[in-house]
Amino acid sequence: MDDLIDEIDRAVRAELWMLALAGALALPDICAAVQSPNGKTTGSKYKRWVMDYLLGAYPKLDPDELHQMRCSLLHQGTSSAIKYKRVCFVSPRSGLIIHNSVINDALILDMPMFCRDVIAAVERWRLSVQHTEAYRKNIEHVMRWHRGGVGDYFLGGEVLT
Repeated sequence: MDDLIDEIDRAVRAELWMLALAGALALPDICAAVQSPNGKTTGSKYKRWVMDYLLGAYPKLDPDELHQMRCSLLHQGTSSAIKYKRVCFVSPRSGLIIHNSVINDALILDMPMFCRDVIAAVERWRLSVQHTEAYRKNIEHVMRWHRGGVGDYFLGGEVLT
């Protein structure tokens, strides 16, 4: 999970906003799967994770809304929402500093701040679950870089699996 978080952070710093946002919206799903006894996630597990770890920082963004944003971006490449006609993520290059605000019927979020808030929520979550049996079992299956290869498959190099 550290590799994914590092790559999201690097995407933010490199202003690769769509990649950063896709990663940030996927993180609650991954966390929900890792803490689940069966190692799998569902929409309701995603929403529960958002309620438990992210909702306090985003009172205008309920779990259903965030889940819809995740599904919309990752499956259709769109910015669909439920409550708002549009969700706008503002880049620092715009010169605007608007975050967690509603203008007319659009929710406005600062892109780097949103990504970093999700990462901070993941860190809080990890501290609270890292000693559980489900976490210890499932974290080993999260995709990550293996430097130096992977057992019987590759010797040397870097392998993502």
